[in-house]
Amino acid sequence: MLLGIFTFLLFLAYTFRPITTVSSEDCLTASGKIVLFEQSSSNDFNIRLDNFPDQYFYLNRAVEAGLNFEEMEKLILNREVTLWYVDRGGLFNINKKTLHVSRLMQDQTVLFNEIID
Repeated sequence: MLLGIFTFLLFLAYTFRPITTVSSEDCLTASGKIVLFEQSSSNDFNIRLDNFPDQYFYLNRAVEAGLNFEEMEKLILNREVTLWYVDRGGLFNINKKTLHVSRLMQDQTVLFNEIID
């Protein structure tokens, strides 16, 4: 019983652990054409790729990081990109349907980056 409670508490801590520093080793990549690009009320940018229809990717607090939504939309909507996203699930994201983007690249140009290597 105690082991079960301890395991549950560890899982909760893992779920709510903020993503603060990310290395490229923490990430997986996804490439495709951006078919949805929108700004959320929390200043995140939400992205959907054509070949990942069940996943939403997001740039956390992109506006606060200095990105302009309209400029980014012109650059990337309906274009091929590579997203580096944090390989992490958690209690509320077991199926990994919502993925935190740590790097956004178009061709060889880095448009957004929070990876520290």
